[in-house]
Amino acid sequence: MNKTANSYRPLRTSVDLSGNAVKITRVPPPPDLAGVVMDFWQYEVDPSLDYIPIQVFPSGCVALRFNIRPDHVESVLYGPSLRNNMKGLFYHDWSIFGLSIYPDRAYSLLGLALHELRDVRILLECFWPQRIRFLGERLVECCSFDERVVAMAEFLRQVLRTDVQPKADFLNAFADIVSRAPHAEDIGYIAKRHGASGRTLRRQFSKYMGIGPKQIDRLVRVQKSMCAIYKSPNHGLSQLAQQTGFCDQAHFSREFRSFTGYSPNRFASLVGTMHHKDLPAWADLNTSWRNKRSPKIMRFE
Repeated sequence: MNKTANSYRPLRTSVDLSGNAVKITRVPPPPDLAGVVMDFWQYEVDPSLDYIPIQVFPSGCVALRFNIRPDHVESVLYGPSLRNNMKGLFYHDWSIFGLSIYPDRAYSLLGLALHELRDVRILLECFWPQRIRFLGERLVECCSFDERVVAMAEFLRQVLRTDVQPKADFLNAFADIVSRAPHAEDIGYIAKRHGASGRTLRRQFSKYMGIGPKQIDRLVRVQKSMCAIYKSPNHGLSQLAQQTGFCDQAHFSREFRSFTGYSPNRFASLVGTMHHKDLPAWADLNTSWRNKRSPKIMRFE
């Protein structure tokens, strides 16, 4: 296990910016799954709100999500993505339970090249048609978050494959990209340092992550800047651009908008407003969603 690569913890959705509108519970995985699962989580919308919109930010990670209702579970896999337009709704009568998979370990769980899953949401029944139905029944029966974590961990132990481990040169290169200092080595130099050609490394990134090494480098830098803005909305943008490895503020702004759909200033404004008012954040700050039920819940790409 490469601990450097597994230190990557991106900001995944606008739920992370939601204040008291969503109750968020997170726990780390059991020790035997710590190299694969980043964390287990559950979201529950404030009962006074009918639903809230969410936005899924590109992160390089793979997520398994279960929308648990009293008599039905909708299970969805979120593949790796570079798009900024993946949105959905969370309703107050759902428990949204799931887990985030480290981006260098999803291949071991799914056993297929991740470029096939890029920019899509897929029902988990497509991967495990019988097992996922049984798991869904268990999740409905479970009365607590802790019981759901136990059930999910048991399921993962059954389906996790040990014969499809990522190659060492890929893991080391990915760890370098995640942890390297801004403006450090060129991606090609990183490949050579770990005994791989640039072509081989691009092929491995496509297989194990669904995203090329240059794309994941761009994405990681934007994600680091998002987390910095989230922690400190008044952060100086020119200084932030320099700290996260962008050549200038204009380049930083273009990349930030490409991955998130916001300019850095707009994102900082959203985060600052939501921190101040303790309300959920999403695309246009439109409060017309209160006490209304939209007929559209989710659309699969």
